[in-house]
Amino acid sequence: MSNLDNHFSGYAGDYWEQFCRETVSGNEIDGITYGMARRWWGNISKDERIELDVVAESLDKKYLLVAECKWTTKERSDRLLLELRDKAEKLPFAKKHIIITKLFLKNPPIGTQENVFLPDDMIKYQ
Repeated sequence: MSNLDNHFSGYAGDYWEQFCRETVSGNEIDGITYGMARRWWGNISKDERIELDVVAESLDKKYLLVAECKWTTKERSDRLLLELRDKAEKLPFAKKHIIITKLFLKNPPIGTQENVFLPDDMIKYQ
């Protein structure tokens, strides 16, 4: 029980990321339908590596949804969205897309609620 208590957030966070990718895949979000969502990580330069929780291209190939998933409390949405946009713009395959950034959070964030999905928001896509 102690091990479970100590690691529960990590287990839940992993499942939350998977759930977010499954929810984006094949669904219409804000009027845009996306294909298969995946995690992406890789080197974008000799000195910089990026990891993204959710990346999905729209079916019409115009948009690229890039999202961060957090199963924590008191996230600062403004900071997270800025960091996410910065990462997304560095992706080698993002240049031909309009980038859409989203946050998938366990709890309401500190800051803007725009471009934020909470668990109750995700249920309508299932």
